Amino acid sequence: MPHRSSARWLAPIVLAGAVAIVVWVTNSTLSGDTSSGGRTFDPSPAASATHDRTPSTTTTPSSSTPRTYTVKDGDFLTTVSAKTGLSIDRLRELNPGLDANALRVGQKIRLAPPAPR
Repeated sequence: MPHRSSARWLAPIVLAGAVAIVVWVTNSTLSGDTSSGGRTFDPSPAASATHDRTPSTTTTPSSSTPRTYTVKDGDFLTTVSAKTGLSIDRLRELNPGLDANALRVGQKIRLAPPAPR
């Protein structure tokens, strides 16, 4: 009887381990794992630069609360939510056509319902 190589039983174990690691990394990246100081990974070079991320607001004379937020470079819907104090669900209610995966620099996001006329 020929000698069986240990690679015959070791290869499936290594493959299963590699698949488990890929699933874990993918899941933690897609779920917005904030264990890295509240930031998610963004591979773009602009994401590593420091930017002034203060909300740009449009207010009415009788109101001191901001009504819109202007998207800055490196913003995600989660960071807009954190900066403005509104939940992601509330931002989606106020901005029905908002695509969280396609935020553009300079885009206005509504933070409050339209003012009554």
